[in-house]
Amino acid sequence: MLFNLLNWLDASPAHYWLVAWITFGFAVVLALMAVCFPRTQGWWQHPIIFSVAMLIVLLAFRWPLIFDNRQYPDPDESQFIAGALTLRHDPVFWRSVDGTTYGPLVQWPLLAALFLRGSLDFTGARFVTVFLLWIELTCVWLIFRHLFKASVAGVLVMPLLAVHSFPHIWSFVAYCSEHVPSALLAVGCWALITAWRTSGDGTPNLRRLFVAGLLFGAIPFAKLQAAPIAAAGVIAGLWLLLTDGNLNWRQWHRPVLMFIGGVTTVPALIVAFSLVFGVWQVFFGCYILDNLRYAGANLFPPDRSFGWTEAPRMLLELSRAIAGFNEFALWMAGFGAFGLLFVRRFSRSNRRFAIASLAILLSSVFAAMARGRPNEWTRGGRATNWCRSNRLRWQGRSRSDASGGCVRFLTVWLRAANLVADR
Repeated sequence: MLFNLLNWLDASPAHYWLVAWITFGFAVVLALMAVCFPRTQGWWQHPIIFSVAMLIVLLAFRWPLIFDNRQYPDPDESQFIAGALTLRHDPVFWRSVDGTTYGPLVQWPLLAALFLRGSLDFTGARFVTVFLLWIELTCVWLIFRHLFKASVAGVLVMPLLAVHSFPHIWSFVAYCSEHVPSALLAVGCWALITAWRTSGDGTPNLRRLFVAGLLFGAIPFAKLQAAPIAAAGVIAGLWLLLTDGNLNWRQWHRPVLMFIGGVTTVPALIVAFSLVFGVWQVFFGCYILDNLRYAGANLFPPDRSFGWTEAPRMLLELSRAIAGFNEFALWMAGFGAFGLLFVRRFSRSNRRFAIASLAILLSSVFAAMARGRPNEWTRGGRATNWCRSNRLRWQGRSRSDASGGCVRFLTVWLRAANLVADR
């Protein structure tokens, strides 16, 4: 049955676009029904229904590239698949696999797919990519449900769903080392933000604080370049705890210790793992020191193409590779400035979470531009690719018309979403 359906979809572009837009339209209808009938406990308001609808939308738009079981221009995907296949026979990372700039956590989702299917190819890896993106979307949607009204969460997450669904660019689809830290950051931000009640009153949930710290501490062992983002998440979490007006000096030590305990758990396990299996020299020498030397080698020309004073200009030049980005960025800046006019109307907890998100955003820009070497395909969109806790995120790396259409859609939808949320 699935084979016949795919043949029918592949017979004509009209079939593909018809089904894809019907699925997206269904998700939009679910979001709007929750806004129009907020007090009605209908089936369309069930969290599982909307979450599954987002997954179906991702698959509906991406299936031609998912089932195109060939290597894309970037060979990294082949390297990840080869690493997972190797770990199946020798599961000790850094002994059987040298990840260079990525750690063992990048391989684990592929290993799970390998054990479930018994084999691993490009199609399987891209299904894992969709699954990780779905986790990110679901976490952002749950964050919106917690911070705002549950009825408007679907409307607010729709631009992000469009960003991941509309562009037909290989770098959006292929399995890469950014997907795992993005998912870890998304789930970590969800655990951190929802540790407090919606009103911000009361003491934070200790278990969720531990989970948030655990996931933030795991990010550098998925992608070492994401370490500044993990550090920003940890600092933001500590700041949220230490500035919590509901905790006195006798109460804040338990949440802080739980959060720090979570942060140090994964590094401690990785160090113990490397010592027990005798790969400490490879782990510390290759993964830590060699990457620090690699980053340090780009401090001066000719290895470094631009300095820190030129980083904003270079970021704008990279953004020009995205059709329609200027219009989108202008509307984003305008709505951001407009929102500042109502900052006094925001709750204290929402203002604190906004500051924490801003810290993660700035650390993401730093992580993307720190190398000082422009790369249109991999640097242009990574700054916000890791910022899954912000209200609207954008990633893009191509001049394709699909990206331009996506940006135009986002601009219109963003206007409506902000009006609904403010209401």
